[in-house]
Amino acid sequence: MMPELLEQVYDSALQLNEANRGKLAARLIESLPEDDGLREEWKIEITRRAEELRTGKVVGMPVETLVNRLRKQYP
Repeated sequence: MMPELLEQVYDSALQLNEANRGKLAARLIESLPEDDGLREEWKIEITRRAEELRTGKVVGMPVETLVNRLRKQYP
């Protein structure tokens, strides 16, 4: 279970649109200490995904929809 403050931050972050959630994720990853280049790889991936959302190449879905699908697939 996540600490209460973390839950509040998470819930607030979910209110952002997809592009801004991607930007937030990139900033959070950037704040972590580097780990054998993984941070750079995550930055590249997050930037790519945020750009795909921004340009409309992909369409996001509400997290509730994703969680429901996963719960059905992995009961």
